[in-house]
Amino acid sequence: MLSGQYFVPLAIAFEDSEEARWRKLQPAALARVRQQAAVGVLADAGADEDFCRSLVAGIAASQLWPTQHGQVRCHPTSAFAALRGTQAADPAVAPAGAQGGNTTVRVGETLFLKICRKLQPGINPGVEIGRYLTEVAHFPNSVPLAGFIEYRRGDGTISTLALLQAFVTNQGDGWTTPSITWCVSSRSA
Repeated sequence: MLSGQYFVPLAIAFEDSEEARWRKLQPAALARVRQQAAVGVLADAGADEDFCRSLVAGIAASQLWPTQHGQVRCHPTSAFAALRGTQAADPAVAPAGAQGGNTTVRVGETLFLKICRKLQPGINPGVEIGRYLTEVAHFPNSVPLAGFIEYRRGDGTISTLALLQAFVTNQGDGWTTPSITWCVSSRSA
């Protein structure tokens, strides 16, 4: 049995009015929906390019969204503008593969968005360490933190909903192990 709190943003797209978006959301579909004669899909918003772009835009604008029991606040770091650069108005959004239980997407050529699924109360280590290495230590050998989004409950408890980092081109990821070939030789004397 699952316990805890989870962040599952949802998106709706209708077949007739948003066909291209509707098609892209099909692999992440959770249910079909109907609004009078319009038929659509309810899907995981992590697969929705518009949603992912809106999170980056929210971070850029230090957006604050009140909720019924708290607020969602977007925080850019001092490195945000330089990391974002001069991206197109609608940067390409592409899935970046599995990363634990989170959803990760590449936004444009320079940003990497991680949507946290299982919420943990308190300061996220990725935010705390990333912020320190980016803004205080200016450590060049770590991935810079561009910003983050957190949910603050009415009682003051915070949980990180998303992290935005620089995209670093690499080979593979930390979740798969490269195959290792062992060479064993035997010699006869």
